[in-house]
Amino acid sequence: MRRDMRNWDEYLKKDINCECGHIHNCQISDILVEKNAIKRLPELVIAGGYRKICIVSDIKTQAAAGDKVEETLKQHNIHYYKIVFETDALVPDETALELLEAQVDPECDLILAVGSGTINDLCKYFSFQRHMDYFIIATAPSMDGYASNVAPLIINNVKTTYEVGMPKAIIGELEILSKAPMSMITAGVGDILGKYVCLADWKLSQIINGEYHCSYVENLIRTSIETVVNASEKIKSRDEESVGAVMEALILSGIGMSYIGNSRPASGSEHHLSHYWEMMFLQADRPCAWHGTKVAVGTVIALGLYHRLEEFLADIDTAKASCFDEEKWKKNIEAAYGVAACGVIALEEKVHKNADSGVNARRKIIAEHREEILKMAAGLPDAGEIKTLLEEMGAPSLPKEIGVPPKMVENSILYAKELRNRYGLLQLLFDTGKLEYAAKTAQKKILVVVDMQNDFVDGALGTGEAVQIVDNVVKKIEEYRKFNCEVVFTMDTHTDLYLRTQEGEKLPVPHCIKGTAGWELCGKIKESADAANDRIYEKVTFGSDGFGRDLEQGIYREAAEVELCGLCTDICVISNAMLVKTFMPETLVTVDGSCCAGVTPASHRNALEAMKMCQVNVI
Repeated sequence: MRRDMRNWDEYLKKDINCECGHIHNCQISDILVEKNAIKRLPELVIAGGYRKICIVSDIKTQAAAGDKVEETLKQHNIHYYKIVFETDALVPDETALELLEAQVDPECDLILAVGSGTINDLCKYFSFQRHMDYFIIATAPSMDGYASNVAPLIINNVKTTYEVGMPKAIIGELEILSKAPMSMITAGVGDILGKYVCLADWKLSQIINGEYHCSYVENLIRTSIETVVNASEKIKSRDEESVGAVMEALILSGIGMSYIGNSRPASGSEHHLSHYWEMMFLQADRPCAWHGTKVAVGTVIALGLYHRLEEFLADIDTAKASCFDEEKWKKNIEAAYGVAACGVIALEEKVHKNADSGVNARRKIIAEHREEILKMAAGLPDAGEIKTLLEEMGAPSLPKEIGVPPKMVENSILYAKELRNRYGLLQLLFDTGKLEYAAKTAQKKILVVVDMQNDFVDGALGTGEAVQIVDNVVKKIEEYRKFNCEVVFTMDTHTDLYLRTQEGEKLPVPHCIKGTAGWELCGKIKESADAANDRIYEKVTFGSDGFGRDLEQGIYREAAEVELCGLCTDICVISNAMLVKTFMPETLVTVDGSCCAGVTPASHRNALEAMKMCQVNVI
């Protein structure tokens, strides 16, 4: 027995008369997180007097623990039958539920669910509907739903959370848990780290809406966070006690949810982001990261926004009254949610959380409690701290690292809150009129303005097409400045010895000689540049070696998107675009054709087509 093993009797099978005024109770009978835990399964089955037992797994979880469960039951002459989902990408949707409905014997009185998130949610929901017991034999410490009384499913293409029952027993064998895919173990860590945001959202709603709040449950969730943070250093080495600590933290979080009766203490804005991404991946028939992994990335985004609340609430006292355009909103929801839009729109028509009367009333409360809200936000960890913790475990921390593109991130910040009638950070930003700005500025975006110099515009190598794009480039720079995005410049830079270079031999037209008027950024572009703060790369050839070094060294690693514009499309723009693709292959690289010009119109078009072939996003 582990010396630090948690005493689950403190939480189970008893009434807790809480200072919040509620009586908390968790109906789970047994929790085993220990070595050789599956050996104790028969005694739990026999004690429960179960007669008709069904094992449910998928092909991966069957191999991980299902075979051992079967062997253990056979040794004790306990009869069973099994259902194995023949897929390694099981989705908790109507199809999976229909299979269970068809194959589970009506006389079955116990389901032994072998798996983690999806298997657990399906069996939890199904057993509740059938009024039967279920045990969960965990195969990975990947999510906090083991002990909760909720089951998130994909129904009618919408991520929907149902309040159901709890398992009678949770069995986590340390040998099995520690051998789970590392991505699943770190997903469990991510799910717990998300509780920072969950608790902040819950407190936010208490302040603004007077929502019920329980300090005892909050402390339970904080204990789960502390447990995981303390164990994080040894997780990468698969230390059994550390992995077991993660499993215990996940169970404790689930118990907290069961005490409240819903997922409020453990699911906030970071989960909304994760759920939206999952729905979009399912619609596109694309595999996506584990739930907890997405939650971790959503947590980094949400913490970044929380720490900007002082900025967002600066003008709360003078903000214009809300004017919700429901028809426009519906069109945006249809575009953002696709086939799932009907369910989302139906929720708003039922609860009217975006209606002007409610928004304006909450805005007054936000203004009155501004300092309290800011103090609460200031107590949250910095997004960088969580990123570092995740990175040290080898876990993703940025959307692009889990295949979530910038536009999907932006849409999720704007519209993920519509999945539930649950107040949190994203609804507060909507209430204060800052949600669109937050969505535009939550991700790091870089604009690279290539060689917009006099000699390329209307000088030695200038063209009419180059002159025509100047105003477009200025507008592009202003757009990036508006959302506090970084703008960098490259400048073709030669000396008086240019004609002796290889380039000079092939293009014997002296240009961009440093110190000359032709070398300077053209007038309007120069006015848009911030010489004191913008990075300006002087380069002697087509691609900037300085820009390339900074890309290689990770200066721009966190950028979700790098957009390029300028001159010439077919020489320097394409060269620098390829540098970004080389050093940051998972970053969206965009080139706006209306802000570029080539040596000739034909070569401009050819360059754009060439970049499309290299997976550059040409707009």
